[in-house]
Amino acid sequence: LSDLIAHRRQTERQLVAAARTRLPLITGHTRAVGYRSVHDGAEHLALVYGDLGDGTDVAVHVHTECLLGDVFRSTACTCRHDLDAATTAISARGRGVVLYLRHPSGAGAAGHHTAPDSSLTTEILRDLGVRSTRPAAEPTPVPATAPLASA
Repeated sequence: LSDLIAHRRQTERQLVAAARTRLPLITGHTRAVGYRSVHDGAEHLALVYGDLGDGTDVAVHVHTECLLGDVFRSTACTCRHDLDAATTAISARGRGVVLYLRHPSGAGAAGHHTAPDSSLTTEILRDLGVRSTRPAAEPTPVPATAPLASA
């Protein structure tokens, strides 16, 4: 069964482009492309900075949803800092892509450090015309934090 699932992920579309718009951000104007998973309905966003040209050597940052870091700026993780650093670096280069991947189960608050499904990332980048990538910015080391006290 796992072989069949892997085969289908490689040969069938997993996503549909559901929306496209221009989106002005503090780091510059982007072309935003919203994708929806055909399997679980999870929505993902690609922010495209500049003209990707022939799609080679494109700066890419893959960011997994993190409610606590992205919205509330929790000091327990570096998610927001990494996202800000990537958008700033890509904007300075004049071209690149930030992928914002959401969790299908709504685990954005606690499950954000799980690796995203690489087949989704590959499919989105392929749809955008990206043929080869490079990191947008160096990730920040995750700080050691004290364990949470139980109630």
